[in-house]
Amino acid sequence: MAPYAQFVVMLWCSQWSRFFNDHALRFVVMGGLFLLYANAIFNLSTTASMKYTWFFFEPYLFVVLTWVDGALWLTDGQASLLYVAFTMWIAVKYLLFMAAVVDQITTFMGLRFLHVKPYKQN
Repeated sequence: MAPYAQFVVMLWCSQWSRFFNDHALRFVVMGGLFLLYANAIFNLSTTASMKYTWFFFEPYLFVVLTWVDGALWLTDGQASLLYVAFTMWIAVKYLLFMAAVVDQITTFMGLRFLHVKPYKQN
């Protein structure tokens, strides 16, 4: 339940940002990407009967980022760049996680996910 509570806190803290009024959907997407990543790990952990590690540092980083943004310690460009970097960090972590899951499943099942046929020269 902790990642879901962290998601709600992330959305609530989004209002501290100076960009929230004009770009609220972007903050929902940032929180949603985090929740997508956390939920994927939760689903894999429960399916594999593994212990679920619920601690993620990304929500804390997001809260600090929105607080620093709201305190106007950063220029608009710096704050925007940090939000983009945060979003890309979550997206890359999720894509790498899913690539590892797909690779392990296809390897275990003996399937070739991407197969390039050998080229024969005449």
